[in-house]
Amino acid sequence: MAVDEVTLAPVVYSDDQGVELPPITLVKLAKNQQLDFELIAKKGIGKIHAKWSPVSACIMLKQPIVELDQEKMQKEMTEGQRREFVKKCPRKVYAFNEARKTVDIENVDDCVLCEECTKYTQILGVEKAVKLSENDFKFIFTVESTGALDVEYIVEQSMKILQRKMTSLTECLTKYSIIQ
Repeated sequence: MAVDEVTLAPVVYSDDQGVELPPITLVKLAKNQQLDFELIAKKGIGKIHAKWSPVSACIMLKQPIVELDQEKMQKEMTEGQRREFVKKCPRKVYAFNEARKTVDIENVDDCVLCEECTKYTQILGVEKAVKLSENDFKFIFTVESTGALDVEYIVEQSMKILQRKMTSLTECLTKYSIIQ
C-alpha cells in the first residue's frame, strides 16, 4: 500500500455499559497540512523508569489499634460532647450509638492516627479516654493500578518476583558458606 493510500481510523472506545464513545481527537489539520513523525516503542520495567510501572500508588501501613474507655467517656462527657467527639474524626472511625448513647468504633482500619479524637478529649479535660497505637504484626496493604494491569495480577507477579529473589539469596548464602 502506498503512503498516499493509508487511511486512518479512530480507535473505538466504549464505556462500562458497552455504549460507544466518540473518538479522542489528538490533532486537527488544516487543508494541505500533514504530519511527519516517528514513533518508538520500548518495553521496560518500573525499576528502570516510573513510566513503566503499572502501579500509581502502593501503601503499607500498620493496622491501627483504637481503644475507648467507655466508663470514663460516660462519666466525664455529656451526650453532646460524645456526639461532637464522633464528628471530630475526619475519617469517620467512630459512630454514635443512639440506643445506648455511647461512642462505638465503626471503622478502625480507616484510622490514620491523626489524633483529632485525643486532642478533643484533652481539651475537655478527659485524660486517656482514647488510646491510639499500631499493631506491629498486621498491615493494611493498598495497591492502586494505573489501569494497565489488574491489581490482583500485579500483586501476584510481585510476590513471584520476591520469591525468586529470596530463593536466589538463600542459594548464594549457602553457596558461599555464609549459612549452613
